Amino acid sequence: MADNNEEDYNEKPEFIDMNSVVEVQVPTDDAEPMDDDDDDPQQQQEMQQEDDANNNDNNIVDMSKVTMTSHTDAVYAVCAHYDTESQLLSVVSGGGDDRAYLHLIHPSNSSNTDTTTTIPLSHPHTDSISAVSINNAHVHKDVSGKPQKKLVAVGSYDGSIVLYDALDGTLVKVLEGPSDVEWCCFHPKGGTLIEALLSRGLCVSFK
Repeated sequence: MADNNEEDYNEKPEFIDMNSVVEVQVPTDDAEPMDDDDDDPQQQQEMQQEDDANNNDNNIVDMSKVTMTSHTDAVYAVCAHYDTESQLLSVVSGGGDDRAYLHLIHPSNSSNTDTTTTIPLSHPHTDSISAVSINNAHVHKDVSGKPQKKLVAVGSYDGSIVLYDALDGTLVKVLEGPSDVEWCCFHPKGGTLIEALLSRGLCVSFK
């Protein structure tokens, strides 16, 4: 005997009569836009302040005397030295394009525009330049009475520190370290000793 609670699956299916279908209108994108008065006043004020800031950015006056656009990627390291006797400003820069440049800025006597000579430093680094340094401020005469060499140091994440002549950018020496160079600087006493900090927390000296 069948249980009275069981469903009877032998009932005949019922189908919808197409004549009883009701059409429903769906709203479209052409609906009336919301009234601007419904916007949050604070939001309107913030938008106005943002527009004013953008307009002010367009009105900023470039007051720089010299602009150097040698790099094709972000600049990560810059070092400069000004020589009071020759009035020569030396600037070394290195960046994410794996390149370093020596910029020599000479004052112009005939106009207010300085003359800039940009020298690409020649060593082919394989990773970003992370540190640069100039020893000009520390150079003095050695015990023989001869002036020491003015140098530029360029450190890179490829593990190398490269020395160049600070006057013309000629390559002097390539120093290879065990890991990425995070920082390098000439020792202030004489400017011939280079201190470098490497990525593994090592601090090394080159002379």
